[in-house]
Amino acid sequence: MNLVRSATAAFTLVFATACAGSPTGPGVRDAVDGHGLVGQELYGDMLEVDQSFDAGKYVTLVYWQPWCETCLTDGPWIEIANQQYGDRIDFYGVLAGEDQTLNNADLKATVKELGLTYPQIRDRDGSWSRRFEIIATPTFLVFSPSGTLRYRGRHMPGSWDELINE
Repeated sequence: MNLVRSATAAFTLVFATACAGSPTGPGVRDAVDGHGLVGQELYGDMLEVDQSFDAGKYVTLVYWQPWCETCLTDGPWIEIANQQYGDRIDFYGVLAGEDQTLNNADLKATVKELGLTYPQIRDRDGSWSRRFEIIATPTFLVFSPSGTLRYRGRHMPGSWDELINE
């Protein structure tokens, strides 16, 4: 097995087992310094999450995997929040893993089946996951318009209203 496949297998194993309930990890960044969040969306377009901050919106990053039962259960609830708070919060799904691990066609089918209308970012090289020290799915990160981390957790926030009414 070559080095790339070994690394991919290890990365997949971490995320597959992490779904079961690992802690969120130490040393979590408390702000998006200088933002710089640009990624490729599931359908190939480049997304600049910075535009959400520039527009004065909160940003929610939802790290998930299609084999994570909790992630699949949460998906429709996140979509409800997206519909309810989309004028104040931009939601982004983040899917970590290379194309050999996560097939784009299968991901598109899952997104459609769950009814998700918010963008899904492919974190093929794991850079987004490393940046925010993501070790498990689901993980939710909610940032204020200034880039300050308002919430980090393995479950959806209990109250979106409390998070966005500073």
